[in-house]
Amino acid sequence: MLTTRAARTNGPSSVTRTRTTSPGTNACEPCDFSAGVGCDWLVMETTFGRPAYVFPPTGQIAAELLQFCHAARAAGATPVLLGWTLGKAQELLCLLADSGLPVAVHEAVLPLARIYEECGMRLGTYEALTDSTPKDRVLICPPTFAQSPQRAALGPCRLAVATGWAMESSCKYRSGVDAAFPLSDHADFHELIEFVRQVRPRRVFTTHGFSADFAATLRDLGFDAAALVAAEQLTFALGVTPRPFGAVR
Repeated sequence: MLTTRAARTNGPSSVTRTRTTSPGTNACEPCDFSAGVGCDWLVMETTFGRPAYVFPPTGQIAAELLQFCHAARAAGATPVLLGWTLGKAQELLCLLADSGLPVAVHEAVLPLARIYEECGMRLGTYEALTDSTPKDRVLICPPTFAQSPQRAALGPCRLAVATGWAMESSCKYRSGVDAAFPLSDHADFHELIEFVRQVRPRRVFTTHGFSADFAATLRDLGFDAAALVAAEQLTFALGVTPRPFGAVR
């Protein structure tokens, strides 16, 4: 089920504003968007609004990520998984929860993970990353860790980043890591389309990411859609009949 963060304003016209997200792991909180069904205007985020961004099943990503961790440990290196401290780090903890691998988390991840657990999320067993953490731990850290003195002092390690941009072959080179996994809390291209089909709004406004591309896709599918970007706004119909050239004001 596609999940979303939605708010609706009732009145002469209803507006549903969303940040569309991928189902992901149990760390992704599901949100019922049924209140938006049949709304007049849908304003949605479209980070991955191109056909190239269709993510593999989460189970496949998890298997490849675990294989990366085991291979790093077998080579005598510490596996380091990079992801945002809020959301992505907790998804990584969920994926590792039943793996049997020992996990340590960066100090920036720790307090947020505790809050997730206080809210009833099961994140598995983990410990805080310190200077004395054994080298066999799988580390979960923010992306900035890759260039930090703490990383330099770690010794042999292999780094992987978890991001939807991993669908691009250049991602790991741009990120300066050994591997990139397309684990994202954003909806992919197909999920975005499915979301619009289920909500059935009278009009859609797209923002962020590939907003103009996705608005064009929706128009091809028969939806009344436009991107909230300056370049496309120049094409909006204003409903004003132009004056003939040279007409007196």
